[in-house]
Amino acid sequence: MLRRIKHTKLISVLYLIVVVCLFLNLSTISAEEWIGKKFMPKIEAKFIKGVKDDTKIPAEEILFPLIVSKIDGDLLLVGAGWIKKSHVIPLDDAISYYTDYLKTQNLLSSWAYMNRGIVWSEQKESSKAISNAINDFAWATRLNPYSSLAYHYEGLLWLSRREYDTAIMHFNDAIRLYPKNPMTYYYRGNANYSKGARYTPAYDRALKDYNKSIELDPKYSPAYHQRGMTWFTKGDYDKALKDYTMSIQLDSKDAYAHYNRGIAWSKIGKYNKAIKDFSKSIQLDPKFMLAYNARGNTWSKLGKYDKSIKDQTVAMRLDPFDVVIIVHRGNSWDLKGAYKEALLDYNKSVRLHPQRPDGYNGLAWLWATCPDIKYRDGKKAVEAGKKACEFSDWKEPNFIDTLAAAYAESGDFEQAVKYQKMLLKMLNESADKRDFEERLELYLAGKPYHRKKPEKLSK
Repeated sequence: MLRRIKHTKLISVLYLIVVVCLFLNLSTISAEEWIGKKFMPKIEAKFIKGVKDDTKIPAEEILFPLIVSKIDGDLLLVGAGWIKKSHVIPLDDAISYYTDYLKTQNLLSSWAYMNRGIVWSEQKESSKAISNAINDFAWATRLNPYSSLAYHYEGLLWLSRREYDTAIMHFNDAIRLYPKNPMTYYYRGNANYSKGARYTPAYDRALKDYNKSIELDPKYSPAYHQRGMTWFTKGDYDKALKDYTMSIQLDSKDAYAHYNRGIAWSKIGKYNKAIKDFSKSIQLDPKFMLAYNARGNTWSKLGKYDKSIKDQTVAMRLDPFDVVIIVHRGNSWDLKGAYKEALLDYNKSVRLHPQRPDGYNGLAWLWATCPDIKYRDGKKAVEAGKKACEFSDWKEPNFIDTLAAAYAESGDFEQAVKYQKMLLKMLNESADKRDFEERLELYLAGKPYHRKKPEKLSK
């Protein structure tokens, strides 16, 4: 009996040593090292409204891991609330802290299991860590079936793994237990939005969730941003622009919101406004590859091919293996009249990604329709055009348009007419069909389609 008491005391002393060491480590952190770093709450942690307002904030309204945005004396601003410095642990030390607490203080702590599960969830590349997270969340909800947070974070885990139905199930439980958390509605909206690609009605469910998230927190910028993306996907660009603008007003440093608004501006032909947003996005994040590529594409639509190529070259440096960017630069070279350089990019795309259709389509279009006769080759165009259509499962109308042009260049107008009619049937009633119909008239008349030479190389 005496030995058991001594053993228990020893464990308690060891736990106290761990806590003291963590506190000493935190006390040496400079102000600059707090900002932007990730932490987790200790067991005794409490969240309050402000430096001079100690009204408690429910943990459901705080996002874990905690990210420090401001310091005031002994207090840290972490999202919507403040917490004492002595009540947090660095993310890297959190698993040891919660494990020691469970072993030495309270083996039945749902809070400790949940928080340790959150930390495991951060290690997304490790299958063992994910398995540990699932196990910890299971224990957390088993020990406390009313823990909305445990269901919320398990939902986030499944969302990150693209198991959208499972994620939605957990978010449903979290909302049932705590219906006032705007973030749960937001993330359930994200799960529904992600399902929308396979199940269109899910977009409407996503909108309802984003609406509720905004109703609960009218200043929650991510909800406006995602709702904007949903409107954009549904083709309502005006509503998308309105939501992107609101998101930017609430968080002007969100590079992605500026990028998406630029995409929306470009979609409705407001290219100069799109350029402005893409430029702001790049200013906020100089390594934002998508923004360089999008700005490059927009310069191309304005006929500024040198600027387009410059931006797309930067994008390629940031991601040398992205086939879309390589093809986009090839398109810019082609439109500029630099056909040799265009062919180099298209061939590079095919070499890097031999089963992606984009590069083949670029080759086929140039060989079939190039203004310069020395680059036209109907036979090669048909071969490349077929591959583009096959690798896209014959679902891309523009690729079928290219194949029709390739057959016309090869002299097989029967096949050219066949495929041109096929693509026209694939288009929506609201689509602009004029160019496609004009090419069909050429093929019916036994004439190939050749593009006009660029009038002037624009800078």
